[in-house]
Formats: sequence, structure tokens, C-alpha cells
Amino acid sequence: MKVRSDRGVTENRAGSVLVCVLVCLGIASIVSLGALKTSLTHRRELRRHWQMEQTQWVLEAGWRRALRARLADDQYAGEVWELAGVLDGGLDASVQISIEPEAESPDYVELRVAVTLQTQDPVPIVTRRSRSWQLR
Repeated sequence: MKVRSDRGVTENRAGSVLVCVLVCLGIASIVSLGALKTSLTHRRELRRHWQMEQTQWVLEAGWRRALRARLADDQYAGEVWELAGVLDGGLDASVQISIEPEAESPDYVELRVAVTLQTQDPVPIVTRRSRSWQLR
């Protein structure tokens, strides 16, 4: 749309409005993409935190199972669990329990529980936790 000004010069206001609209759309797109990136980053961090919590829970379950088995049988030396896709989110878990005599003291044994959780994604996220205790 061409409008004649007081000086007689023709101005093209439609081009100015179009440039302003394009600049505003560009800014809105940048803000939207930034919000999307932040949202995806938070989601990924929350998923990793949840997996770490599950790792701790499985570690505690392995410890409790080892204590019960040791109380029931003095010859219990440990075991390995393989939990494929049982946990929330389709996680694969591996629990290794071992009970070995202490080198320094024959009255004590070392109970060691090691847990590994892994996602089933093409690029898996792996969390590991292990802990050991001395038992009489």
C-alpha cells in the first residue's frame, strides 16, 4: 500500500509492517526453541534422577535379601540376579551379592552388593551402586 506523504514522497508502509512481523516471528521462534530445549533438559535430568533412586532401592533390596539368606544358611556365599525390563521405565537390572571372609579377622565376613541399572535405549544410560558391610 503506497501512501503519499505531505512532501509528496511515496512511502511503502506494507514493507515496513512485513519486516516488523518477520522480526517478531523470529524472536518468538527463538524464545520457543529455548523453552523447548530447557524442557527436554529437565526431563532428561528427572529421568536420570529417577533411575538413580531405583538403583538405591534395588541395592537395599539386595542387601535385605542377602541378610535373610545368610541368617537362614551360614554357607550362603552370594548370588546374581538378572532383572530384565521388570523395573519402571523398562530398566534392566543386575544385582551381584557376594559374601567372603575377611582377611584380617576370621570372625567377620564382608557382604558386598553391587547393582547396575541400564536403560533399553539405543544409547543406554547406566547407573551403578555398590556397598559393602562387615558381618559377624
